[in-house]
Amino acid sequence: MHLLMVVLIMIWTLDAVAISVGVRNIPEMALLCMKYLAALPVILLAAVSGRHLEKPKKKDLPMIFISAIVGNILYFGAEYTAILHLPISISTVVVGILPAASYLTDCFIMKKPVRLPILLAVFVSLIGLGLVVGSRSGTESGDLIGYICCFLCVAIYILYGWLLRFLDTDYHPVSICLYQMVIAVVLLLPMTVSSLPLSVSTHDFIFCVVIAGILSSGIGYMIEVRGLIELGTTISGVYINLLPVFTAAAGVLFLNETMSALQVFGSLLVIACSIYITLQNDV
Repeated sequence: MHLLMVVLIMIWTLDAVAISVGVRNIPEMALLCMKYLAALPVILLAAVSGRHLEKPKKKDLPMIFISAIVGNILYFGAEYTAILHLPISISTVVVGILPAASYLTDCFIMKKPVRLPILLAVFVSLIGLGLVVGSRSGTESGDLIGYICCFLCVAIYILYGWLLRFLDTDYHPVSICLYQMVIAVVLLLPMTVSSLPLSVSTHDFIFCVVIAGILSSGIGYMIEVRGLIELGTTISGVYINLLPVFTAAAGVLFLNETMSALQVFGSLLVIACSIYITLQNDV
């Protein structure tokens, strides 16, 4: 299972590269819809073969609908816009403060007891974030939009986690994913049809549909669910926190992105603190 989690991180890294290429030629929401359309057969097959196609309860329908809008449309819409305006080596690190933001939210809103070592890790994580953002050379006007979208991703993901708590725990994650993805496609399809360019290159199509759709949202999601079940949320979270390392390397190798020494140091601080917070949250 640990090997599969490494494979998952590699898939998500390819996904980040694919999206970075795709958003330059295809509108963000159209790209997202294409990704879901490609992933739907994989998710449906997994739901049917694993007998996870539970019929949603009537009382849960509003929350499934709302969570689909928040988690499947708003989150990825913000993420794709961030990738459009920022290098993936920067955007993934900024979103990587999610464990720190989640901990602060739990402390101040959910009244979770404050633990000084974790609070210190949050502080160090924010210092690392400051180094990543503050030492970016050649800042462009679009960077501000990118940073705002990154922080929106963090806030939306936390909200999405809260919304899922209101759903009945009897549902298998695959069935919830299937329902949310279908809702997202239905809502996005009219916009996609009207905004999709008349000609999409084969290169973009393969990158966006095969890598971002089938591999990432389809097969990748199946690996993620299996990892959560077999390894638990903490160990799976540690692997996920390593994603910025791989995306930064991919950005440099495949997209000609650059990172200064301070940005690398700041990124390592964010990643190390995120792993520490994830591990300590389960203690």
